[in-house]
Amino acid sequence: MVKALWNKTEDSRRGQVYRRMNTPIVKADLKNRHDRLCNGQSIENLLPNRHPPWRHLVCRTVDNGSPILRFQPIKLEERSLDPYVAIFHDVGSQHDIETVKEYAKPKLQRSTVSSLKGSVPDPGRTSQGMFIYDDSKYIKFAKRIEAATGLNYRGYEKFQIANYGVGGHYYCHHDFFASEYARNSQNGDNRIATFMMYLTDVVKGGATVFPDIDVSVFPKKGTAIFWYNMFRNGTVNMLTRHAACPVLVGEKHDRLCNGQSIENLLPNRHPPWRHLVCRTVVNGSPILRFQPIKLEERSLDPYVAIFHDVGSQHDIETVKEYAKPKLQRSRVRSLKGSVPDPGRTSQGMFIYDDSKYIKFAKRIEAATGLNYRGYEKFQIANYGVGGHYYCHHDFFASEYARNSHNGDNRIATFMMYLTDVVKGGATVFPDIDVSVFPKKGTAIFWYNMFRNGTVNMLTRHAACPVLVGEKWVGNLWIRRNAQIFNKPCGLDRLELDWTSFY
Repeated sequence: MVKALWNKTEDSRRGQVYRRMNTPIVKADLKNRHDRLCNGQSIENLLPNRHPPWRHLVCRTVDNGSPILRFQPIKLEERSLDPYVAIFHDVGSQHDIETVKEYAKPKLQRSTVSSLKGSVPDPGRTSQGMFIYDDSKYIKFAKRIEAATGLNYRGYEKFQIANYGVGGHYYCHHDFFASEYARNSQNGDNRIATFMMYLTDVVKGGATVFPDIDVSVFPKKGTAIFWYNMFRNGTVNMLTRHAACPVLVGEKHDRLCNGQSIENLLPNRHPPWRHLVCRTVVNGSPILRFQPIKLEERSLDPYVAIFHDVGSQHDIETVKEYAKPKLQRSRVRSLKGSVPDPGRTSQGMFIYDDSKYIKFAKRIEAATGLNYRGYEKFQIANYGVGGHYYCHHDFFASEYARNSHNGDNRIATFMMYLTDVVKGGATVFPDIDVSVFPKKGTAIFWYNMFRNGTVNMLTRHAACPVLVGEKWVGNLWIRRNAQIFNKPCGLDRLELDWTSFY
């Protein structure tokens, strides 16, 4: 089999331009092609002469006279000849796949990438993984691939298992080692080929795409992709660059992220839509007199509203430029302090100079009546492709608030979009059927607590994965203790803070 595969790729180049075209597309085009392939769109018309015509690609069964494949041959579907990329259908049984997954689950850790400095985490790879060093756990898969390809099993690295959660992705990369790394760390050895098997189906997203050759493969449990990373003479093939597109998972969360309503699943969770209104808010404030807040209500319990045109383009760009060089991996708060979390794949920073965001803060204070002294520092967050934040609440758990903040908690949240987003990136509240898609200068405001100081569990929300473009947001969390005179405690748990907006 291996001889046939190599001969096909050599014949396809003979007398044509493929060898000198073995250069990747420019960076400016890469993102566009990656995004289109992730969404199932073809870019064939953008790639003239990059690979042989589709009519040369075939589907066939492969057994190579091997007893392993005699009664269950590999079903092979060719997707490209230069580089050679093929799909192997029904490679493993459901039982073998589930056995491997169960073995791997408790051992998963943050995935890393290989470099001259060793294995290091990379924000472009948001998955968890592990290597299986016990060959018996995956020997059936390995032997079938050896029989189909003719590639000696002794040259296989250990079986790596990777798990991608909501928004999980891996930016465009090559599987072969850079020459210096291979020379210094691998005794000149390199990865001639890659075999990658899907161990689950994916509801939406999660495709593997090769943007340089117009190939996208969507996950199907038991199916595998096989490709050669190198030519016969040992040089690497730059056209094998590939990426793992962001994954969207979870029925209710997924439907809201895609702009679909789940209202019929949530009977009596919030007042009827007819009670929600749009209006301007001035509150007698000189700050808002000539430029009132344009408010659009999205929910009354909990109170969620959209504030339109909160900040000017100039002020927004000033904040972003100030934040860019200071961005670091975002963290979440816990009893152990601030720690990284795989469910929050963004970069962020806090602005401690109030003058950088005072205009936004004063407009919110005027509109809501919430004392500015209770505002935390302005947090800036940047979400790249696939960037997301799992469902969470903004208020602190009672034990954390009691131990770390003298019982103070976050009464409300103000979150402003600092960019438009081409596709994806919505903020969703799955418990109340609310989704808000990013629009530059627009903000979301909601109360996290009832008037009597108890937290509202229905404020759970999530940041959906960004599919195309990037998302910048600014967060102001507002503390309760500083609002003792502006928002005095109520006795009734069901007394909602939205009444004070009238």
